Amino acid sequence: MAGALAGAGIVWQTPANPPEAQDYIFRNGRRYVRPYYFEFISHAKNRWAGKTIVDLFTDEFKGRPREYYVHAVKCGRLQVDEQMVHADYIVKSSQKISHFLHRHEPPVLGGNIVILQNEVDVVTVCKPASVPIEANLLQKEYVAKVVGVFPEGEQTVDANVNFNAREGRSTVEVSNGPGKALPSGKQACTKFQRICTDGNHSIVLCKPVTGRTHQIRVHLKHLGYPIANDELYVSGDFCPRSSKGTSIHRETSLACSLPSSDPDNSAEADLKFGIDPMCTNCPNLAPVGYDGDEEGLWLHCVRYTGPDWCYECPYPEWASLDNVSGKKMKPDLQKLSLRGKEKDMIFFQRYSSDASYCEIRTSVIDDNLYALALSYPMLLTVRLRFTGCPRDYPLEIGFTQHGFLVLIQSCPICVLVLNKANFFDDEGMKALSFSPHLETLKHISCHAVTDAGMRFIAHTPCLSNLMLRYCGKVSLQATQGVTKSVHYSRDFSDALKKKLDLLGDC
Repeated sequence: MAGALAGAGIVWQTPANPPEAQDYIFRNGRRYVRPYYFEFISHAKNRWAGKTIVDLFTDEFKGRPREYYVHAVKCGRLQVDEQMVHADYIVKSSQKISHFLHRHEPPVLGGNIVILQNEVDVVTVCKPASVPIEANLLQKEYVAKVVGVFPEGEQTVDANVNFNAREGRSTVEVSNGPGKALPSGKQACTKFQRICTDGNHSIVLCKPVTGRTHQIRVHLKHLGYPIANDELYVSGDFCPRSSKGTSIHRETSLACSLPSSDPDNSAEADLKFGIDPMCTNCPNLAPVGYDGDEEGLWLHCVRYTGPDWCYECPYPEWASLDNVSGKKMKPDLQKLSLRGKEKDMIFFQRYSSDASYCEIRTSVIDDNLYALALSYPMLLTVRLRFTGCPRDYPLEIGFTQHGFLVLIQSCPICVLVLNKANFFDDEGMKALSFSPHLETLKHISCHAVTDAGMRFIAHTPCLSNLMLRYCGKVSLQATQGVTKSVHYSRDFSDALKKKLDLLGDC
């Protein structure tokens, strides 16, 4: 890299010298960035004014010890208005403060990034679990695998979260009652809903209202159902992060920590990088105290929602349970009359008990469909049929198009048959167009789908067979060229009309 320091083997990264291919190191399925020099620049906030430069950094940036900041000021790595200052220098509001340091980035998973949707103005990818997303205008929903049988119904935790940067751990703090000291930390709220359980573990849907560090993890711990593989919070015992390598002088540890210099060992040679004697992370490649297994945590964001958009990704492999008891799930699915429960096909069929009334309701909700996606990860065929439903049958069928699409998009669905599924509209067709495995799509008496839906579905990568029967808002012209094989019938035959007349208003 053009910004490499002579003889140091470390890059000085600036906007003019972005990282290049050789600056990345792949090891044990993770991708690391070779440590580099970087200058952080900020302007003093009002709350910083009146503090010494060392006190300011010790209080605000707790990831490094005070002795580091004292030494950084003396060496000129911490400057004010591009000038060296003394350790007792008093900072004034709006002054320019620069911190020149040796930066170690946490590793991320080294696999390929899965593209979920590729639109004209936005590309949506399945975010690796090791890459954080800061809370802002997004609403996020996670799934977690927790210890024990999580209670049914929505559980809400409204408790302050206090993060200790030096320990890398959060705690929950609640008020002890009237007259007691108010809890410290930042206000935090999370809503939880059990999806399913096998008696030993539960899959839980987590909806953070706020975005504090480790909020979901520590709130689950507070409820008594920690994430099953969360070593930091799963037990009452706590060992602070190792302080190995955090002192300024670590000559002893360097000798045993540096990679081998054997030129024949190319793998070890690739791991070489220069050691900064002041750096609190050297000689480690990743930041000291970083939990290398954290990206495997059984907590994963499955849905991002913005002001006018929503994107989802498949459930991770760990989010499936053997022998799911589903105390809440089974009875509800029986109400929907689940006909088949093969590993690769599922058939929903619901009859109205009174054909003249034609109202269909069920307590099956979106979370039950999420549970199905977990239980049948290799689901290939879905058939959904409502019999005896008028065009304006009630939408209160329990689940929504959104929930149904999660089931479809979480599995490699090849065949989808929708019969009188009037909850499914053109937006649903747009979502289906991104299904990478969908080969056959059949719509029968689906009156919410229009010609616009045909324009969307024409972009489905593997779609080869489209059948439309009695979908009154779709024209023959709109179906032309959508896929290789199109079967279209708009009007009912006389025989079918006669049969339907027996159903009265249906």
